[in-house]
Amino acid sequence: MPVISVANSKGGCGKTTLTLILATELAKNYPVTILDADPRQPIVGWASLKGKPENLTVIGNIREKNILAEIQDAAASTPFVFIDLEGTASRMISFAASESDLILIPIKEQGQDARAAVNTVIALTDELGHEPNYRLAITQSKVIAKGRTATSVIQGLKAEGFDKFLNVELHERDAFAALHTLGGTLDELDPAMVGGLEKARKNAELITDEVIAVCADQESERSVA
Repeated sequence: MPVISVANSKGGCGKTTLTLILATELAKNYPVTILDADPRQPIVGWASLKGKPENLTVIGNIREKNILAEIQDAAASTPFVFIDLEGTASRMISFAASESDLILIPIKEQGQDARAAVNTVIALTDELGHEPNYRLAITQSKVIAKGRTATSVIQGLKAEGFDKFLNVELHERDAFAALHTLGGTLDELDPAMVGGLEKARKNAELITDEVIAVCADQESERSVA
């Protein structure tokens, strides 16, 4: 079953939120492990709050010296493994990529995020000797129609050949931000306190379904090969 790295050489692009959304959705039905390889340990902090699913294991203090062993141990014991990587270019990202079935590269629809995503793909391709199986995941996108800047960023990436996007975007929702403060999962948030909760839950379900489908397609391709 898949090991999924969530990486971008730029911080603040929604890595941790995307990781939490996917992992907590999958933990409804499967054992899941998150390796928190971000020096700030944001997911370890989230796990210290109430409401962490029993099916979800969070392991912190992931470093260059132990990341490969931790990935292998986690993959041997749980069907899904997520690695929330630090928001800087590092060897740890390369180590994680070498063991990953899918690399999700979250980006906000901004020029800096897009350029960092391109640099991440190029650096990993150089390190691995081949282009990794990756998907660009748009995060914090507006629910309303896209503005010119957002459209231009996406068109620019595609024009450069970086066109492997998840079809489902992770929208900017209060519910997603609330997880970092309140802990737990979207299912446990109080709709009286958090607006737009049902739409956030549907968004989370759709993006998780797509990630599962991408991983299944990758597994099928390997089986044929």
